[in-house]
Formats: sequence, C-alpha cells, structure tokens
Amino acid sequence: MTTTETAPLHANLILQTLSHLSHSVRPAIIARLLDIDLEQFRNAWSLLETRNLVRMEGGWCVMTSKGILSHGDLSRDMDGYKTDPASESCEFTSAFSLLRQNRALDAVKLLMGQAKRHAPRSSTTASTCLDIIIKILNDFSLAECSEDILRHFIHTIIELADIAIYFPAKTALVCLLLERTTVAAQNFGDTRSVAILHLIHAHLLTFGSFDISPQADKLFDIGFEMGESIGDEDMIEYISTFLGFRHFLKGEFKEAEMQFSKVRGRFALPNSQYWWVVFHGMSSAFLGFDRQAIGSLESALQSAILRNEQLSAEFLRLHLALVLLMFGKTREALAHINAVSEQVDSDSVPVLQIRTAWILMFYHYCTGNLASSHAMMEKINDILVQSNIAKPMHHFPWILETLYIFKKKGMKEAKHFNLKKEFELSSQSPSNQIKAGAWRIRGIMALEEPVTDLDGAMNCLKKALKMYINVGNPIETARVKLDLARVYTHLGRNQVATRLRAAAYRIHRHFGQPAWLDEMPRPRTLPTEDKEAPWLRNHGRSTRITAPVRADEFQRQRLAMLCRKLRVEQAAFFSIKDGEINALSRYNISKTFLNEQIIAQYKSWIMRHLQTKKIERRRGKHGSCILISIENISSNTYLFLLNKYFEDDLLNLSEEKIITSTKSFFKDLHFIQPDEQEAIHKPGSTANVVISPNATQDEFITNNETMLQLLLKLKQATATDVSIHIFGETGVGKELLARFIHRHSGRRGSFVCVHPASMTESLFESAFFGHEKGSFTGATNQKIGFFELANEGTLFIDEVGELPLSTQAKFLRVLQERTFIRVGGLREIRSNFRLVTATNRDLEQEIAAGRFRMDLYYRISVVPVEVPALRMRGDDSLILAQVFLDDLARKYQRGPVALSEANRRLIAAYPWPGNVRELENVIERAVILYNGGNLDLSLQWPEGPTPKAPEAEPSPTSDIVADWPTLEEIERRYIKMVLDRTDGQIDGNDGAAALLGIGRSTLYAKIRRFGFKQSRRFE
Repeated sequence: MTTTETAPLHANLILQTLSHLSHSVRPAIIARLLDIDLEQFRNAWSLLETRNLVRMEGGWCVMTSKGILSHGDLSRDMDGYKTDPASESCEFTSAFSLLRQNRALDAVKLLMGQAKRHAPRSSTTASTCLDIIIKILNDFSLAECSEDILRHFIHTIIELADIAIYFPAKTALVCLLLERTTVAAQNFGDTRSVAILHLIHAHLLTFGSFDISPQADKLFDIGFEMGESIGDEDMIEYISTFLGFRHFLKGEFKEAEMQFSKVRGRFALPNSQYWWVVFHGMSSAFLGFDRQAIGSLESALQSAILRNEQLSAEFLRLHLALVLLMFGKTREALAHINAVSEQVDSDSVPVLQIRTAWILMFYHYCTGNLASSHAMMEKINDILVQSNIAKPMHHFPWILETLYIFKKKGMKEAKHFNLKKEFELSSQSPSNQIKAGAWRIRGIMALEEPVTDLDGAMNCLKKALKMYINVGNPIETARVKLDLARVYTHLGRNQVATRLRAAAYRIHRHFGQPAWLDEMPRPRTLPTEDKEAPWLRNHGRSTRITAPVRADEFQRQRLAMLCRKLRVEQAAFFSIKDGEINALSRYNISKTFLNEQIIAQYKSWIMRHLQTKKIERRRGKHGSCILISIENISSNTYLFLLNKYFEDDLLNLSEEKIITSTKSFFKDLHFIQPDEQEAIHKPGSTANVVISPNATQDEFITNNETMLQLLLKLKQATATDVSIHIFGETGVGKELLARFIHRHSGRRGSFVCVHPASMTESLFESAFFGHEKGSFTGATNQKIGFFELANEGTLFIDEVGELPLSTQAKFLRVLQERTFIRVGGLREIRSNFRLVTATNRDLEQEIAAGRFRMDLYYRISVVPVEVPALRMRGDDSLILAQVFLDDLARKYQRGPVALSEANRRLIAAYPWPGNVRELENVIERAVILYNGGNLDLSLQWPEGPTPKAPEAEPSPTSDIVADWPTLEEIERRYIKMVLDRTDGQIDGNDGAAALLGIGRSTLYAKIRRFGFKQSRRFE
C-alpha cells in the first residue's frame, strides 16, 4: 500500500485521535502515537484539510466543529482494512478499530500498553495515551451494564490507577473515575470490589505526595474495615499490602516490614508490584537489614528486566542504588545510577527525572561533592517548575540535612528547596522518621549558632534520639549519638561523649558509613571485632514466625531468618532427583531468574559436588555463592547462598557458623517437595488449614484400655475409605486421632486440616472449591481449594457442626460424587479424599433444631468414634504430664524437672475439664515459672459438678481467671463476656468496641480469630 493509498486510513486515525483528546496536540505527537512517518502524516492531514475537518494553528492540530459532525465520513474509508493486533505498530490502529466495534475496554487495554511502553522515553506520548483512555472511560456508560462488563471495567480502572501513579497531573481525573466505579460496584453489591477500589483510591491520593490527607486516611479505614469483614485469604493479603504502605508513610518501618512480609508474591495492583517491593525494601533498609533490602530489590530488578518492564526496572535501579548508598556501596550504586541516567532525558516522565536527580543528589552528598549535589537539587527544582507539579513530601532523612549544609556553605536556595519551608513540611509529615530528622537538624543548628544553645541542642537531639529508636533506624540513631557526643564534650562530660562515639562508630563501621559524614574525630580505640550489635539481635527476635502459616511460606520464613542471621542477600533450597534440580524454597530470587539464570549457570558445578558433603564456595557471574549439603536435615537437599554486592562477606563466613545456623533453623523442618500439595492458612483468614505430608510426630500416647480398643477400631476402619466422625469434649485430642487415621490409611496424599468456625457463607465455595484467576475482583491468582488439596489424602474438618446450613447441600454433593468445579472454572475436577470430621456438639440435637442436615450427618458418620475425656482415662493424665514436662523443660532450657509425689496425686485427682489441652497449658505455665524445688501447678478446683461442655463460656459475673488460663484464653473469654453483655452490639457508646477500647475492625478480626458465631447484631 503506497503512501497516497494509506492517506484515508491515517486521516481517519488522526481524526479519531483528536476526537478522544481533551485538548489540542502537536502533529508530531499524533504521528508518534499512530506510528506513521511525517510524509504519511502530511498526506493524511492534507486530506482532512480539504474536507475542512481540521486546521493548523501555531503548530498545533485543531479539530473543527465540522470535523466532529463529519466524523463518520472517513470511517467508511476503513472498511475492509485488516490489522494484526499482535503487532505493536498496529496497536493504535487496532484500538480505534475496536472502538468502532463498541469494544471500548479492549481498546483501552491496547492503549494502556502503549502508555507504559512510551513512558520511559516520551512522557508526552504516554500522557496523550492516558488522555485518550480517560476520555473513553468517562464516556463509557455503566447504566444497565452486566456484572461481567462491570467487572471488566473495574479491572480496567485499577490498571489505569496503577499507571497514573507516574503522572501526578492525571491523579484528579483518575480519582473521579474511581469514585464513579465505586458507586457502580456498590449498586451491584460487590463488597470486595468496593473495598479494593477504596484502598486503590487512597493509595493514588497518597502516592504522589507521600502525605496522608484526611480523605485518603478515611478511604484507607473504610477499605481496611470492609476487607477485614470479607476476611478471606486473598483479601487479607491485599489489606496487608496497603497497611504496609500506610505504615511506611508514617515511618513505622517495623510494622510496615511485618505487613509486607505477609504478602506471598501477590500484590494489590497488577503492574505496580515492584513499588511494593520498593516500600518493603526501603523499610528493611531503614531498619538496618541491609542484605534483606538489597536482595529483595535486586530480585525485583532481575524480574523486571526478564519481563522487559522498562519503567519498573528504572525505578528499581534507582532505589537499589539508594539502599547501596545507605550502606556504603558507592561504586555499585553509581553503576545503577549511570544505567538509568543513560536512558532518561527531558522527555521522560517527570517522576522518573526527579527520582533520578534525587538519587544523584544523595550520591554526590555521600561522596562529599557538595557542588554537584547542589546542582542536582537545582535540576529537581527546574523539573518541578517546568512540569508544574508540586514537590512531594519525601521519606529520606538526609534531604533536610543537605539543605542545612548547603545554607551553611552559603549555597543558593531554590524555590522548592527552602530550608524554612522544609522545616514546616517536616513537622507536618506523617513520617516519624522525617520529624526525628527535623529535631536532629534543629539540635545541630542550636549547637552551631554563634551563641551556642547547649540546652536547646540537648533537648532537640534527645527528642530525635528517642524518635529514631522508636522508628528503629540504627544508622540515624548512631548519627544522633555522635551529635549528642559533641554536646557532652562542650559540657565537659568526656566519658559520656566517648561512650556515645564508640557506640555510634560500631554501628557505622558495621554498615560501611563514610567517615567524613560524622564530621568528628574517631575515638582512639575502636572495637577490634565487628560483632552483631544488640539492636540487630533484638530485631532478630522480632522476626519469629507466627503459626500457623502456609507450609511453603513457613519454609520461606525459616530461610529468610537464616539469611538475616548470616547476612545473605539471596538464597534457595534445592532438591536433586534423577539429575534434575528443583527449587523447594526461594528467598529474594524470582522463580524465572532462578531457573533461567542461577540453575542454568551453576548446574554443572552443583552436580559435580553432589558427593562431597562439604561447603563449596565460588565467584560467578551473579556474585559470590556457597553450596551446602544439608542431607542430615532432609535427604538430597542443598542450600544455595548468593551475594552480589557483599561478596567477600559471604565467602569469608566461617564453616562452623554456617553449619550451626543451618542446623538451628531447620532441624525441625520438613521440606515440602515440588510434587507435594501444601497449604497452611493464616489465623483470621477463611479458615485455618494445616497440611502434614508426614505425621511422625503425631503419636497418640495412651495406656488406657478403652483408648487402646478405640485405636484398634480406627486401624480397622483405615483399611477402607469410609468417612469417620470423631466426637467428644473439647481438648481430648480429636485432631490427633484424625492424624492417626491418616498415618495408618496408607494414603500418599496430604493431611488437610480445616477449621471452618470463622468461615462465612460467601467464602465457602472459594475456600473448599478453589477459584480461577479473574473469577472475581481481587482473584489475581488461581487458588486450589481444600477438596483438591486433599486428593489421595485425608480431609479433616474440625467442628463440622459450624458449617453454615446453606453450604451443607453443596458439601454433601461433593461427598457423594467426589467431583466439583472451581469458582469461575469450566472443568470438572475429581478428588479422591478420605473424609474425617470432628465436633464437640451433639449433632442429633443440631438436626432436631434444623441447623444440620440429617443426610449429611449419615454421610459423614459411617464410623462414629467417641473419645473419652481425660478424667475417664485412668493414668493417662500422669503419663501425658511427664511427656509434656520433659518436652517443655528442654524447650525452655529449665534442666531436669521432676513431678513430686504431691504433683502426681494432684494431677491424678484433678477432673481436667479442659482435657489434654488444659493439662499441657498447666504444665507449660509451671515450667516457665519454675525456679527450682517443687513444680507449682497452681490448679484451681472447679466448683460444682464437672461441666459436660468444659469450654462453655463463664457467666459475666464469674471469675474468668479462676482456672489460671493462658493470656490468649483470658482475652477470648473477656471479649466473649463483653459481647454477651452488649448482646452482640459492636458500634456506639454502649457497644463492645467502645467498652473494650479497640477499633471496630480490630474487634471483627478478633471475633473471627476466636471463632465466635456472629449474631445478627454484628454480622
């Protein structure tokens, strides 16, 4: 097709492009958008001018009124023209073709792809794409649209909000679209989408400014509360992501790091996942976890490069460079800065230009080049002026310090970088870290005034020190200590000053801080060893794993703790079988990078050292690495450690430390193999589920004849596939018996334990059946349900009487047919699982009350088994007490502890209303409080006859601590008592939340956590 022949086609595209823009644009931009050269553009433009559809004014394209009226004239010229949607050069053509077919959302998807591709190089082109997109979406009618169309529209708006974070000028327009979409979702009753849209709206409002406005804070709160009320696993992960972001903005890095750690690689926005890695990495860096921060950012950068996501890669490089600068790696940081600087020019998105100049400003400051640092500040100011966007608040404590140094050196202030104004902004910042930085600079200024104000300096610096300690930033804490040392030197208190300097230098030496930043002479003696600092040890304690968690996540958390202990950037566990290397668990390494880069490069080296059983070290393309055989922990398993930026530190790790740490962290860990199913859901999610591929530690201990006969009966039943129902009082060991059944059944699949007490009706299908990706808003990944997880294994449902009546029919059908379909799926799935159920309720009474189906009862209780209470099992209480005592004494390092004769008589006589669980809690409390001599069991005899249901809640007037319960049990009982007194009312001055002094969303979370059945008053 010649240039002349294509003129009608390009003329039509030009006309449609102008019709979707809210303002005029330059001809060169349209040519770039449509991927046509200037000669083609001139021919097309001439055709439009001859029809008086457009005109040129001052180098800008303008559509005439006739052009708008005659828009359809040229559409006929497009008839029969075919394009290749897969070709990038035809995407704009395809987009406008889709618009003519009334496929607006599909057209928007193509245009958003173009916007993301153009953003790093041409912000004007990308911005024009967004203008077209916003115009299309504003014109899109949501009236009487179907649920599927609305879901498609919601996904489109979420993706647009993701891109808009790079274009602050578009924030207001996108926020209006978010508000409109939220109303539509509310009208459809789509609570999940409404919660997500509120959170994304709040995120967009705060992202550009790094400030939390009252509107954004309110949107966050609404989104969190609605999300928690939904309460499924996917929603909890969404909430954790946004909670982490808000904590980050407030300078609450410990809390942010904890929330981000809950997210297992799935992020709230589909394309901005790298920003969450940035916030997580920066939180870790501010807390002093240098290798963790560097490793996570490096891993995300590797993934972005492999996926050819250029804009994300540029931002990741910059923040990785920032973290490297924080920890003294200036050469490595400069390499990343230069890589970005080569790609960024005046036409790149302003946010990228500003961030690049900001990191360069910090680089020059760290290397002592104040003139170049000041030049970068002026460049940032120019970009802000030219792009007409407000300077965002920052989360860098060094910004205010640099401005003070510039003023101190007599350097010129810039419009957007005024020291006085910066102090005002810092005092208004939501970040405690920024406020602490402001107090520090005020203290330094008081110290360096012509007339030194030592009292003022001391007060300001002490405030800064307290705030930095609360924030948890060790580097800035050390710097404040150096400043305080100067004050104490002025006061003549040299010993205090020396101690402060020594403590500060120890931390600075640990993190490779440049000496010139201290502006102080070093003390005469420095520590000769770089021992692990107390603050680092304390942080290590705060990273304990909270069970239960997913089995794969449990492995990853253990690996993360080991890496933090050894100060390793990236790591993975491998299993080797039949010459194939499979990753069991990864830390700061993406699956793609691990398979395509690490395993591909090191496979021959790994295979050569299979039989050595010793630690192997080497340098490679991706850094220094160590390979460790840990077959004494798990057969055919190897630990791979990798450092790219701290290579020597890894290679110099002692063999003893590596082996000791590895054994310590993994001695009790069973590695989940690639072909094994795993899922352990977190507390407060749709249900708690535990999978145990092997159950060697689940032995049932008894010497009672009744129990031995019961176990024999169960062994006979395990030879078949019949359903088994276990009933008895709470705490008798029903789950342990279920594991006993699984272990003796010979089934090769997993043991899946589900506690559905807190599962709402709306979550039942997703939890048990699973769902497909995209089946509902927020379903960003396929989810395997409990039925599928238990294939060829055992599905144990604890407290089966808690299943909602409306879901029991669906459950019964699966039991009858052993087939189901995932939510949003089409394919029928078969699962061969053995069902074991348990309850402490009388299901026959539940049937009589209409709360449980009779047909389901007969289906689940082919073999009914009643477990006797502990008080009915003779000497079992003494046997179990001794077993618990031995185990807990080892756990708490109490040395040999024995039961006295008085203890034995008391244990044998006590009725144990809480059964085995109560016995274990009593022994644990006694061991913890043991200081030698006789063990104090502190048993409180229950009044009156032994209760039939031992966990029935005490009346409001009874003493909730009479039986010495655990702290968690006290909390559970007290909340239940308050809910009973308020008749389930949550809100209001007389509501449970007000009486307990906690937030509404927090109370809902505790209600789900403790499995309270919600009354209509607080559903």
